Amino acid sequence: MFDKKAAKARYRASEKGRTTEAAYGRKGQRNADLKRLYNITEADEAAILASQGGHCALCPGTLRLGVDHDHVTKEVRGILCFRCNTAIGKLGDDEAGVLRALEYLRTPCRL
Repeated sequence: MFDKKAAKARYRASEKGRTTEAAYGRKGQRNADLKRLYNITEADEAAILASQGGHCALCPGTLRLGVDHDHVTKEVRGILCFRCNTAIGKLGDDEAGVLRALEYLRTPCRL
């Protein structure tokens, strides 16, 4: 069974882990992750969130917000709550899937 705490401890004890901790520390880790994953900074993330009114781009949710990005181009689309982000992913992460779901919602069941 995978022990996440033990793995984290092993990483921190490794040369790479010590270098990363020393370079970024706990506070700087978020900024380092944003830069590595999405090529944005915490300031960019805050600006995107402010432009969205401080909540998810799709709903009024403010809990468990995260950066949404195109998995092909890696381009950041906005900030979404976990629920909306996973919903888009489950619909195929493309317009066609969302449109199929919209058509389904608009069409009554015909028996």
